[in-house]
Amino acid sequence: MNVKRIVSTCLGLFVVSTQAFAADIPDTGSAGWAGWYLGLSAVKFGKKYDDANSAYHVLGGYAFNKHVAFEAGYIGISGGGTGQIRVVGTLPVNDQFFVNAKLGTLVRDHETPRDINLGLGLGYNLNQSTSLRADWDRRHHKGKAVEGDFYSLGVVFKF
Repeated sequence: MNVKRIVSTCLGLFVVSTQAFAADIPDTGSAGWAGWYLGLSAVKFGKKYDDANSAYHVLGGYAFNKHVAFEAGYIGISGGGTGQIRVVGTLPVNDQFFVNAKLGTLVRDHETPRDINLGLGLGYNLNQSTSLRADWDRRHHKGKAVEGDFYSLGVVFKF
């Protein structure tokens, strides 16, 4: 699958959706959050998947409004880990459920960010300050025939 086409489509949908909802954004009173995820990471080398490994993700974020946010975190996988930064677009389904899409890059050892990180997620608000989330993230390492999937469940606390 063409990564440039996927990224272009995600960016286009993200821009259109944020503009469409910009007029009805209420003040939620909380803009920051911190979270913790546990999951499985599978890495694909060429056409073959490596065994799945346990992984974790620690993150923090800032919501500019109820549809657009910035997120930074660390993904720890057996044998190492990496930082990441990304933009998150969220679409509420109702008062409890929401879906989100993520686009960002991985950051490793003072390298120029080149790797693409895409993600989709489903969340459930337990209350105004706590949500449960199920996410899928795809990491594409530019210039290498390596891709990675991270399937996770997490909890996020808003403050």
